[in-house]
Amino acid sequence: MEVKLEKFSGPLELLLKLIEEEKLEVTEIALAQVTDQYLAYLEANARLVRESEAGGDELAGFAIGMAELADFLVVASRLLLIKSRALLPTLEFTDEEEESIRDLTLQLKEYRRYRDAVKALRALALDDNFIYTRPAWSGVSVGFLPPSRVSPSDLSVALGKVITSLEAFLRPLEQKLIARTISIEDKIREVVTRIEAQAKAQIQELAGSGKKSDLILAFLAVLFLFKEKVVTIMQSKRFGEISIVKHTTHGSV
Repeated sequence: MEVKLEKFSGPLELLLKLIEEEKLEVTEIALAQVTDQYLAYLEANARLVRESEAGGDELAGFAIGMAELADFLVVASRLLLIKSRALLPTLEFTDEEEESIRDLTLQLKEYRRYRDAVKALRALALDDNFIYTRPAWSGVSVGFLPPSRVSPSDLSVALGKVITSLEAFLRPLEQKLIARTISIEDKIREVVTRIEAQAKAQIQELAGSGKKSDLILAFLAVLFLFKEKVVTIMQSKRFGEISIVKHTTHGSV
């Protein structure tokens, strides 16, 4: 995938572009499918920053700004939630996590609607027939002509709804610290070290703290190592403990 970091103004623009390139509708399935491409974009950005710091060149100008990076990471975390649901259909999410997934889908649809509206308005603004000169309004009196079925009380109720909806945007955003978490690469190395040392481990042991995020990370690391034929996955009965053992012939990690 060709990545041009300077082309995107935000995470939703990038995510919508990836979905449209795959010719997919904005659904959870579509979001799960483009997760890897979105993460690859962030990795490419990080690589450019590392290269610029090492070589002292101008590549840093194309990287995501620090002020915008949190937005990209929030979208990435929601995409990982959605992909986890696709990989583990029986995985249960909290109400907050479910709401986070729904919010991302709705935000993306709303962003597309506004973006399409901007394109339509821009086309109208560039059309000569849309331009009105001052003489066209000569002699026209200024007035307010509401529809005949609209009463003052209707206007009052509508205005109240507008003010209520704006209050949500005017409230200061709650600030939260993002906890530092282990990367998938670090987790893969950790699993390899563990298997090399004791030859066999349970998936729950590899998860460490037992948190849902750690369990998902351990599961993804084991899947990668299984694909690379570094480990073998064993399960004695349905829904039983999943054991990971050292494979007889190592692949490359």
